Amino acid sequence: MSYDLSLSATAAHERSAASVLVRLYENWQARHHVRELLQLDDHVLHDVGATRADVEWASHLPLTMNASLALDERTRRNGQR
Repeated sequence: MSYDLSLSATAAHERSAASVLVRLYENWQARHHVRELLQLDDHVLHDVGATRADVEWASHLPLTMNASLALDERTRRNGQR
């Protein structure tokens, strides 16, 4: 029985490409949710542990990064939470 490695490699590549697209979409959604935080007053942002500058920074990250996770990490590292 012969096994065609090119078919297996093609399937693996397609799964990999699909997972990249899924991750980019999820990161786009996270960025959208982070940008919604800009609608909040500064005192509300402070209550949730972020500054307006932190939210602005996260909202401009590339889609290869999850803005929500990056914002969480930044505010935790800055000791604001």
